[in-house]
Amino acid sequence: PKIKEKKEKPLPKKKTEMISYLESSIRDVVDLMEFPFLALSKDRINPIVYESADKTKKVVISGHRGHFLASIYDWDIILVVAGKIQEILNRSEIPSHNIIIPRHELLKRLHKQGGKKEQKDLEKSLQRLQLTGITTTVNNKDYRHKAGFGFIDSWGYLERKNNREIRNVKITLSPWLYELCCAKGNLLKSHRGYFELTSGLKRFLYRTARKHAGNNKDGWEFSVDQLYEKSGSEGNFRKFKYKLKATVK
Repeated sequence: PKIKEKKEKPLPKKKTEMISYLESSIRDVVDLMEFPFLALSKDRINPIVYESADKTKKVVISGHRGHFLASIYDWDIILVVAGKIQEILNRSEIPSHNIIIPRHELLKRLHKQGGKKEQKDLEKSLQRLQLTGITTTVNNKDYRHKAGFGFIDSWGYLERKNNREIRNVKITLSPWLYELCCAKGNLLKSHRGYFELTSGLKRFLYRTARKHAGNNKDGWEFSVDQLYEKSGSEGNFRKFKYKLKATVK
């Protein structure tokens, strides 16, 4: 008797995703929540340099001339994008590097108004996410990703024939960040109230606690020195300690 061979189903092709974000949850990248990849202030120029005690984790974040470093506030955009990537993964589909987002929907998800100032601020955030240079061993032990890549490779508007139609933003993730977002179990859900935190330090503390505590009933424990190192704070230790005390009161 002839044996029928089972035909393997081809993997779905990656394509540019046109997505609605209004009901999407926001997600953070687990591997990036513990190390100082982002400035805590919006106007940092000086590089961030970090090395773990065991020398295995290294992070160097540098800015493009004339631009500030990508900040923990700019990262909000990635939280929204990562939320949709998780939805795509949950459907057993392969996400694209390229994500198209209606601008007004993105601003709503970021808890922003749709005025000209907010639109300009969005563009500046995207520029910083693209121009901030990264050199790291995180998801890059063999340095297959060459030094100097950014969080996103490019961004831009997709023009429409009718200017009255919705304006869409196309964001292309860097291969390094795309791999991190698509790795199994590497996206962690964040509370929608996170965007209401106005302090960079509070945002850092939330992300650190979310990663290490989560559903852990025993909680988590860090020394102030460890928090200072992992924050990448530009101020000295004494100033950081003072701000930390004021924040947790």
